[in-house]
Amino acid sequence: MGAFEGVATNIQAQVGAGEVIFSCGFSMFNANPTNYPNGDVVFWEKNGQYAESADDTFYSCKSGALDEDGLLVGAYTMLWANPTRPQIIRFCPIFLSHIATQRWSSSLQVDPEWLVDIPPEAAATLAKEGATPVDLYGLLELAALHELTHTRDGGSTHDYPSPISDQVGGAGWGYATSIEGDAYDNAESVAFMGLLSKLVQLGFKVDKNGNLNPIAVSGKRSLVNRFLFDMNG
Repeated sequence: MGAFEGVATNIQAQVGAGEVIFSCGFSMFNANPTNYPNGDVVFWEKNGQYAESADDTFYSCKSGALDEDGLLVGAYTMLWANPTRPQIIRFCPIFLSHIATQRWSSSLQVDPEWLVDIPPEAAATLAKEGATPVDLYGLLELAALHELTHTRDGGSTHDYPSPISDQVGGAGWGYATSIEGDAYDNAESVAFMGLLSKLVQLGFKVDKNGNLNPIAVSGKRSLVNRFLFDMNG
């Protein structure tokens, strides 16, 4: 994952049509936005190749302020009608700062067996946040999956309102499983499908409450699970 600044000097020449770029900062923009007669307010990239609307999503991501829906934006995806333009996924500084302070920044660092028996202190944190054990597992890659599903090649998914909340979009197992008829087109639901596939590969299933349970294995063990299960059983 690299900063967008090194590519932004000439988008059309350096980036192929439809490519996805991960951006982690705002240093590529001019300091002040441009105000247009029609009311649009736009921040331009310093070399004039790329512009972004100065809306509440932009400012929430940049400064950590709440957007108009009362949400703190952690990441978002930008697409253009022109398919020759790159697709940009921005991870906001406050989100990356949060990830950096975690004991684990990636699920590859987490022992799946630990998640089956959640320590009391972690359980208290989950309860306070209205989260579940599987929410501890996704971290950065779940957010990346969520945003990638918004891209054209990823399916151009949407963020649907939850029936248990007035907010559009959201994160976490509780939100993802609350979307029913539109789950196939809901970014967080699709992202969790990818994460669950990984957990199944590791030998775990997730119940409706977000708890992880070992998958009972009988007969010959698969090579995928050879590090978790006795190959001689």
